Amino acid sequence: MVVIIVNFVTAWGEYLLCTTLTNDQTARTMPVVLAAAQGGMGQWAWPRIAAVYVLVVTPGILAFAFAQRLFFKGLMEGVLKA
Repeated sequence: MVVIIVNFVTAWGEYLLCTTLTNDQTARTMPVVLAAAQGGMGQWAWPRIAAVYVLVVTPGILAFAFAQRLFFKGLMEGVLKA
C-alpha cells in the first residue's frame, strides 16, 4: 500500500520534468494543465480552474476510498483469524 501511495504522489508531482519534455498539449499531465489554467492577460478563470481541480482530485479520492475499504477488510479478517 505504501508503494502505491508513493508512486501515485511521485507520478503526479513531476511538474518540472513534464513541462520541459512535453511540447504537445494533449500529452501534458494534470499539474502542468493546472499551472496553465489562466485566463487571458494574467487573470484567473475561476470556473475553469475549479472544474480542472475536480477532475484532478476525484481519482485520488476514489482510489483512497477503495484502498481504505480493502485495508479495513484485511484488518478485520486478520483479527477474526486470531
